Amino acid sequence: MPDFQRAFADHYPQPGYCLVLRPFTEPADRAWGAIKESLKRTFRWTDVADLSTAGSIMEQVLVEIARTDVVIVDITGDNPNVFFELGIARMAKPESKVLIVRREGDEDDRPAASSARRENVVPFDIQSDRYLSFKTTDQGIQAMLPMLETRLWNALENSQWFVIGKGEAFVVGPVEDADSSATLVEVLPTRFLERQFGPKAGRVHVAVTIRRTVDDHETAPDAAAPQSLEGSLGCGDTLALGSLPWRLKFHWFEDDKARFCVEPASRPI
Repeated sequence: MPDFQRAFADHYPQPGYCLVLRPFTEPADRAWGAIKESLKRTFRWTDVADLSTAGSIMEQVLVEIARTDVVIVDITGDNPNVFFELGIARMAKPESKVLIVRREGDEDDRPAASSARRENVVPFDIQSDRYLSFKTTDQGIQAMLPMLETRLWNALENSQWFVIGKGEAFVVGPVEDADSSATLVEVLPTRFLERQFGPKAGRVHVAVTIRRTVDDHETAPDAAAPQSLEGSLGCGDTLALGSLPWRLKFHWFEDDKARFCVEPASRPI
């Protein structure tokens, strides 16, 4: 039996990472291959079908759920394994970070035996949840993509939030960069500026240091990024983190506490 507690204690959600949990069927392969191809330059994807078969697959799925920011669950066909994984994701993550989808009318779509309709048939347990349904034609996928992309961005908007006061350093991570190396982002606010018009108005001056983990306990300066990044951020402003694929976003400050998040750098304006 996989060690649930250890998997979630040893792994942290990675900003901008999306995991797709789905049946291992040819129709699912086709549909998610097309979706991933359309959105792969915007979001970081892990498809459960791409995981290595060596070792315990359930252990690997647990680790991926723990380290992924947003989980997309394809419930087509009422697959028992998928529903088991959905239950784990719903227990481990906020509701907004678990997106449920269903492919209508695909070969592996089994409607409820008590209904002749193929549309909007989902198990009773999750009928109250918001979910996306789409037909896996080219037109159906293209029509669904804007809705999926919007929901992904809404879920990722709250990625890696943290609150920090003046003079306190906050280490974000470990997070993974494009080379799959663990990286630490140290954020140090140094000044709060232009405080006026209430708690959500103003600017904060920050210094950021980027370090790359050498092993489990040691870090070294990231040679690919400046040793220190500095900037003055207003509410909603972002700061590029060197060559890393994220930006530091300042959200608000109040009582000498500033709230930031680390979000994917590729978000369209």
